[in-house]
Parts: sequence; structure tokens; C-alpha cells
Amino acid sequence: MKPEPIVEPPAPVQLPKPKPKPQPKPTVKKEVKPRPHKEPTPVKEALTSAPLSEAPVKSTTPPTAAPASSSAKADTGPVALNRQDPDYPDRARALGIEGRVQIQFDVNVDGQVENLRIISATPPNMFERGIREATRRWRYQSGRPGKNVTMTIIFELSGISSHGD
Repeated sequence: MKPEPIVEPPAPVQLPKPKPKPQPKPTVKKEVKPRPHKEPTPVKEALTSAPLSEAPVKSTTPPTAAPASSSAKADTGPVALNRQDPDYPDRARALGIEGRVQIQFDVNVDGQVENLRIISATPPNMFERGIREATRRWRYQSGRPGKNVTMTIIFELSGISSHGD
């Protein structure tokens, strides 16, 4: 009879904890004015009839109530309560890629974003996933729905900004 070898458990290996990468995530909150309800137009026409502003709008101030002198239309549109910017994709940051995405969506009576449409994205297939994830968390004031709300989100290596069109 052979003696059985004594099997010792392997010594635990301690892996170094990964250091978190500090990534500033600016929170930009602005009011978005709803577009009047109209028949959808082809994307090409929408881009030519409403060109994007070349200068990005950056703001760290929270949205404020519309002044009393505002038109009634602005007073009845959706008011953002929580609209955190999407995360900058790691791949785009690593490659030094910047871009912009124009989106259109509806806000339901409960203040949730519905029917998100990507109108344009430059470069394509780079930033859309993060925007889809972020808009699922956006909340607007309930009881103030809006249709065809349009917004441009600008991804710059220095930070993300968004503004209504």
C-alpha cells in the first residue's frame, strides 16, 4: 500500500486592486423646449432646415423656472428634473475621438423618455449606446409631456455638453 500524498491548498494570491481612473463627469442640465407636433420629415430635410450650432453650449447651472414673460408654449413643455450626461465611451476616449449626436424623443405624462430616435451621429456607432442608456434614467416633471423634443449632445475630450435645438 502506497502512502497518499498530502495535498495542500494553493496559497491565496492577492491581486493588486485596480486604481479607479478619475474621470470627470460634468452634469449639464438645461431646459428643453418641445417642438410643435408635426408630421415626421426625412432626416436629410431636418438637418438642412435646422442646422446644428457650431458652438457647443456648456453650462453647469441647474435649470430654472421660466420667467413669467415667457410664452405659454414654453411654460407647458417638459422640465428636466434629472438629466445626467451619458458616459464618454472608453474606446472613444482612448482613441481621442470627439463627436456629436442629435436625438429626438418624447416625454410621457409620468416624465419618462419614450420613443428615442437618433437623428444624426458623428462619427456613427460610437456614442449612441451610452446615450440610449443615459436617456433611460432621465426624468422630467410629471404632468408636462412633450413630443419631438430635439437635443444635441456634444462629446469633447474636455467634457460632455448638451443643448436643446
